[in-house]
Amino acid sequence: MTHAPRRDAGEAVSAAPWTGGTWLCIALIVVGCSAAFGRTANHGVLHWDDRFHTIENPWFAQINQESFVHFWREQYGNLYIPVAYNVLGAEVWLTQQLTGNTNMERLSPVLLQAVKIALHGLSAIMLFLLARRLVRSDSAACAAALFFALHPLQTESVAWISETRGLLGSVFGLASILALEKACGAAPRSTGLPTVSASFTDFATRASWWFIGAVLLAAALLSKPATVTIPLIAAAILWAKHVPLRRIAIGVVPLLGLSIAAVVVTRAVQSGEVIVDSPLWWQRPLIAADALCFYTSKLVWPVWLAPDYGRTPQHVLLAWGGWWAWVALAMVISGSVSIIFLARRSRPALAAAAITLLALLPVLGLSTFHHQAISTVADRYAYLAMLGPAILVAWWLAGVRGRRTWCAAGVVLVACAALSFRQAAHWHDDETLWRHAITVNPASPVAHNNLGRELQRQGLVAGAEPHLLRAAELDPTSANILVNIGELRSSQNRQLEAETFYRRAIDMSPRDVRGLIDLGIVLAETGRNAEAAEVLRRALAIDPDQAEGQVNLAALEMQAGKLDSAVAMLEEVLRKRPLHPQALYNLALVRASQGRWKEAAELWGGSIGAGIRTLEVYLRRGDAFIRAEMYEEAEFAHQEAVGAHPKAYEPWNNLGLLYIRQNRVEQAITAFERAAAIAPEASEPRDNLDSARKLLERSK
Repeated sequence: MTHAPRRDAGEAVSAAPWTGGTWLCIALIVVGCSAAFGRTANHGVLHWDDRFHTIENPWFAQINQESFVHFWREQYGNLYIPVAYNVLGAEVWLTQQLTGNTNMERLSPVLLQAVKIALHGLSAIMLFLLARRLVRSDSAACAAALFFALHPLQTESVAWISETRGLLGSVFGLASILALEKACGAAPRSTGLPTVSASFTDFATRASWWFIGAVLLAAALLSKPATVTIPLIAAAILWAKHVPLRRIAIGVVPLLGLSIAAVVVTRAVQSGEVIVDSPLWWQRPLIAADALCFYTSKLVWPVWLAPDYGRTPQHVLLAWGGWWAWVALAMVISGSVSIIFLARRSRPALAAAAITLLALLPVLGLSTFHHQAISTVADRYAYLAMLGPAILVAWWLAGVRGRRTWCAAGVVLVACAALSFRQAAHWHDDETLWRHAITVNPASPVAHNNLGRELQRQGLVAGAEPHLLRAAELDPTSANILVNIGELRSSQNRQLEAETFYRRAIDMSPRDVRGLIDLGIVLAETGRNAEAAEVLRRALAIDPDQAEGQVNLAALEMQAGKLDSAVAMLEEVLRKRPLHPQALYNLALVRASQGRWKEAAELWGGSIGAGIRTLEVYLRRGDAFIRAEMYEEAEFAHQEAVGAHPKAYEPWNNLGLLYIRQNRVEQAITAFERAAAIAPEASEPRDNLDSARKLLERSK
């Protein structure tokens, strides 16, 4: 193996010219991303956060101007990321336009998935551009970009729709770094202009690039606040290129101020969160050391990856009888000293180490964050941090001429692609994901809980129960798990047991809105309407926009004869979620009770389109059209009922009665015959058939 002399990039070195090889490298990056992650385009929308951000997002139920403006005024789901939600909203709108389907429950996820792959590819291309400017080698920069793009640690970010925010933050952040490099980098070549004019032109050009970088940084911060260290990462790259420190400070310090301001605004808008058993200040470096050891191990040996590793602060501090955290800290300190010593003569190598640390800094546990209740570490947190190892790869390969080293690098990249391709398959659907997660971490309460929920949604109650009970055993303090067990018991018609679980959950977490709503429903089902209404009002006082709470409270108001109050609640739900099936159904019941049959029929039709396709709703819709004397619409409604429920005799029977009303006796006889053939034991269609035949005979 031979080494070419490694040259640290300097300020006076201009960017390498673009050639056909440069474009070939970009094409290779695109092909690599598509090959490794293209299969995710056919994946579904996971119940693990994906539906919350997209399908169940009330502001996406009917895309309009408010769907975008709202996220700039308020947080959603305790996240203030308006740029990310605006992009998701645009994706949802475009999907609806392309498919012609506005029913969110049937939203096609193809575009949502494809955009993530495109964003990831764009991040890898921008890394390639950064690396080639640093090492002036297309091949080395391409290898670095492929290492970044194909490493299995990136799979979670690319395969999970919810992490679109992280991909957007990285894309905007990398673009900001490229712009800042233009603003602070080498002076342009002489233009032949007088000195004063040239200086002004240079200043204007740099100022323009700096402003563009500031705007892109703001977009990154409003996509994912964890990109707060982007200015420091940019400073490390500029330092590696020997840009004068004064110029770096002039360009970076104001952007660092912007980052800090964004963090302050985000924390002010987002509701405060209290992390249970938050580690003490002196314990947090230990937590951070464990996280750094974890990410290093997964960087070197990226197997057995999962969405939950269970490395909570408490788990880390108790591991090995409390000694592991101190061992991890010693390893980090010794490793850091070794890196500084070995790379002391290379700015790119030192910058790569600094970039890795800076990108991870917001999520190492030095400050608490919500996900620590599940695990301090997660694959997605390493996404931007992979810039550091990738730049190190570029620096190393730029000085290598031996074929063996390049062949070894090729083998590593192919292995990464294969592992990522395999890992992406685990994200196909909820059941596949959580079964894999349990294989990796059998003690994960999150995995058992989510698998149990998914099996319950599939109607596999017997399969769901042991996983939910195991989740409660692993984490007895989780209100969410207790609520899920309560819903399981409710589906088994064990209402009193369900009530017990709901009350335990509320005792643990008095502001658990879902637990309160479920308790209210159980109380209503057991005839305690007054108490149920009180509990539902308590839930709505915490979250006034909770649709399920409003719909169920409206149902109680309907039973109490308070129709005006019920209508107001249901219309408020439908204002934000026009296709909420139960709200449409219940409002139809109110309109029917008021004799407003046309409105009732249209609302029941809406509830059918939104997902309630029971025989009852089809029959109610047809009957409402008849009462409204809209016979053509009634006939069509009954024919739709026949198609939706071919084994039920009632649609044919009602269609026959409609024909009798219209004096279409022969068609009525045919309809009654069909009804009688479907249900020979039913007396109603036989009696109607006899009456129709007699009517036909008399008419002759």
